[in-house]
Amino acid sequence: MSYELVALKDVARIVTGKTPSKKNPSYYGGDVPFVTPAELSFNEVKIVKEANTFLTEEGAKVSNIIPKNAVLVCCIGSLGKVGIAGKELVTNQQINSVIFDENKVYPKFGFYVCSRLRKELESKAPSTTVSIVNKTHFSNMEIPLPSLEVQKRIAEILDKALRIKNLREMAVSKLKVLKESYFQHLFGNPMQNQKEWEEVLFGDICDTKLGKMLDKKQNKGIDSFPYLANRNIKWDFIDFDDLAQMDFDEDEQEKFRLVDGDILICEGGEIGRAAIWKFGDKDIFYQKALHRARIIDDRATPEYLLYVLKFYSKHDGFKDFSTHSTISHLTGKKLKLLPVPLPEISVQRKFSKICNRIDSVITIYEKSNSRIDENYQSLLHRAFKGELIKNKVR
Repeated sequence: MSYELVALKDVARIVTGKTPSKKNPSYYGGDVPFVTPAELSFNEVKIVKEANTFLTEEGAKVSNIIPKNAVLVCCIGSLGKVGIAGKELVTNQQINSVIFDENKVYPKFGFYVCSRLRKELESKAPSTTVSIVNKTHFSNMEIPLPSLEVQKRIAEILDKALRIKNLREMAVSKLKVLKESYFQHLFGNPMQNQKEWEEVLFGDICDTKLGKMLDKKQNKGIDSFPYLANRNIKWDFIDFDDLAQMDFDEDEQEKFRLVDGDILICEGGEIGRAAIWKFGDKDIFYQKALHRARIIDDRATPEYLLYVLKFYSKHDGFKDFSTHSTISHLTGKKLKLLPVPLPEISVQRKFSKICNRIDSVITIYEKSNSRIDENYQSLLHRAFKGELIKNKVR
């Protein structure tokens, strides 16, 4: 059983945001949140009451004031990010606010419906540098419209499901933070070497090598293999989705092969971002946007070095070790000069053991989270197809 479909413009007023002139300082610095896509989310119910920037009442009046309970949808840039206005606020021009007629649409139901529009928004956006869906196209998008009573019941069910999903994701986040906290508990601030351990250079304990230069002209597809690029390296995690391929001859396969314990370090972008290879001998190599660091001194562990790099990154420690043009780069020469305190190996191994235990728990949680997310997406699909609650349909 499917619900009636209606255009957004037939059940809501659509208001596009506006940025007050920054030349007028009297518009800024008040109590009215000025919301941008940074305050919205793809994955959670964001009830927006705060923002990075605030307007005065004067600044709000020259913009479009959005009432509480409006659903905020990003239609320029991060298409499909959503939130709910938790109070009166103003948005920038990237956001269309959907002010539902509450006699027709329960706002929380409206939020869940709008959270499903991401793929449709992306399909409607023309191929430009910045993705844009104009107000007219957005207003004509259709949503299902069951009775208000059914809308409220659907919203309650989805609220409960999303709470479970968010709690599990929060648990994973807290476990990741736990590793950082435990690192600081054991080792303090490695940039200051508070515990006065022996200090060595990164190049003294690791052999480092940049990956293969990407050259499309030389890429014949003869010895084509997947490779890791900057985008695949997250903090303490390797993302194997969307691996590109290029040619690696026999010598290059040997040269750029990874072994367990290798640390892959981003040379550009978020310089120093790193993850440990723990996947055995696979025909997956790496390109020049990454350094491969292989420990050559048995007084260091990869887990310890990874969190030294993370500490440097979080505390702006790479600023004196990077070259600056339009984009910062961590050259091989600079990486080798990075000072590293060297605690007793027994303490490092203790930290590595704890990290591996935490990672085992995270793996279990993430597998569970994957199933929970699949169930949640299925629930959303069934809810708006009329398969979850089938009574009192308009």
